[in-house]
Amino acid sequence: MTVPTKLMTSILAGAALALTLASTPTLAKECYAPDALAQQRAFSRAVITEGGKTVWLGGQTVRSPENNFTFEGQVRELFAELDKTIKAVGGAGLQDMVTMTVFITDVRFSQRLTDLRKEILKECFPASALITVPGLARPGLLVEIQGVAVVGGKLRSQPLSCSSRCTRAAAAIFTNRRGRPHGMVLNEEWIGR
Repeated sequence: MTVPTKLMTSILAGAALALTLASTPTLAKECYAPDALAQQRAFSRAVITEGGKTVWLGGQTVRSPENNFTFEGQVRELFAELDKTIKAVGGAGLQDMVTMTVFITDVRFSQRLTDLRKEILKECFPASALITVPGLARPGLLVEIQGVAVVGGKLRSQPLSCSSRCTRAAAAIFTNRRGRPHGMVLNEEWIGR
């Protein structure tokens, strides 16, 4: 049997697209950050998940503050440890975090924390609280982070209704109740039925 060239090209293009979409990491969460403040401060007003396993992350501090005495160094180490912890329980890493509470010992660290969150988390930021405290469990600690991650959730069948500033996954496939493809978000634009 001979398959016409145009048909074969279409089939191969469709297969390539399917493989690309299947290998594109998708987030099983949607982040609602409709205003400029949420974008500037790297947090979401709300994070929506459906299903999945909830992972409660205990307060994390650096192991040896005497060896890691800068605020930036401690934040980077904490995010690396949180990433490892989430992966160890079956998650994808920091992108599974849906909320975090950050304790800092000096309010002047808040802007640097925001800059580091933007750099490390990139997009779809967790809902969060930032609290300044007079001290932490051991001398030399400057920051502590606790949070919640959702691992293995499913994508919602309908996108969030939000303004053009709403942050969504860069590429996410949405399915209907029967699990069939329904549409997708690509570069923050809803494409589908």
